[in-house]
Amino acid sequence: MDKYIKSPINYTGNKFRILDQIFEKLPKNKHKFIDLFCGGATVGINSNYDEVIFIDKNPYIINLLSTLANNDINKIINKIKSIIQEYNLSYSAEMGYKYYSLQKSEIDNNGLKFFNKQGYYKLREDYNSTKNKNSFDSNLKLYLLIIYGFNNDIRFNNSGGFNLPVGKTDFNKNNLKKITEFNLRAKGKKFIFMQGSFEDEEIEQLVFADSFVYMDPPYLITTAFYNENKGWNLEEEKKLLSFMDKLIKNETPFALSNIISRDNAINQPLFDWIKGNQELIEIHEININYSSASYNKLVRYSKDKEILLIGGLKNGFKNRK
Repeated sequence: MDKYIKSPINYTGNKFRILDQIFEKLPKNKHKFIDLFCGGATVGINSNYDEVIFIDKNPYIINLLSTLANNDINKIINKIKSIIQEYNLSYSAEMGYKYYSLQKSEIDNNGLKFFNKQGYYKLREDYNSTKNKNSFDSNLKLYLLIIYGFNNDIRFNNSGGFNLPVGKTDFNKNNLKKITEFNLRAKGKKFIFMQGSFEDEEIEQLVFADSFVYMDPPYLITTAFYNENKGWNLEEEKKLLSFMDKLIKNETPFALSNIISRDNAINQPLFDWIKGNQELIEIHEININYSSASYNKLVRYSKDKEILLIGGLKNGFKNRK
């Protein structure tokens, strides 16, 4: 198995490409890793901690990850095959892409869309009409909607209906590898999946226990599906910064991934928070060279600046171990 494995689901802004730069800066003296805002769980599943708790506000994501982690992999794959057959979807993991491309009357750039369109929309209709979205079958139907959907994204409307159009790809060998490796990794670790928010009292108490907290929240100044329908705004950003104040006060070590600037836009609340806590945190700039950065360097940006902020260690970083 590779050193790092990829999440079984596509998630905007996943940190797979910078995992080395994240892990080398985290403290090694904690046994519990909390992946707050876990999304696709890329960071948590690759962390080298005894126990990993995945927390996300989105119940669909948490339930899907739990299903893929906690069930027998053969049972999962067999059910996936069954759903694919039921809705007459392409299955290039077994048949190969060429098998389907030869059935096309003309060459185009639509991939497998022509083959899956009718079955995909029937699958989407059936999933959205199902009352129990947290059954084994429903979670795997959602998984396939993501895999066969446009750009493999995850998007729901205000009524909770999955609303992506059909995409160009299908369940291929790469997807099979990802769910197999994810399931195997989960079997060798203590993984716990929880639906919730940093604002919840239960989550707050859990976080303040003997743990390390990693946060990769929605970014205030970027555009993604989680910012649709006012999913993340200035008020949410300020609440998160107040939560980080609590982590520092409680001496709970944590890391935050975020975008401090994008083109001419600045995350001013985060920028001001960094300025007021310089003695208690470390800032590392994530760029093509993955070089370190101090607060003073942050004023010289003109393009995207992704940072890794580390704080909450006892006595700041004077006695860091």
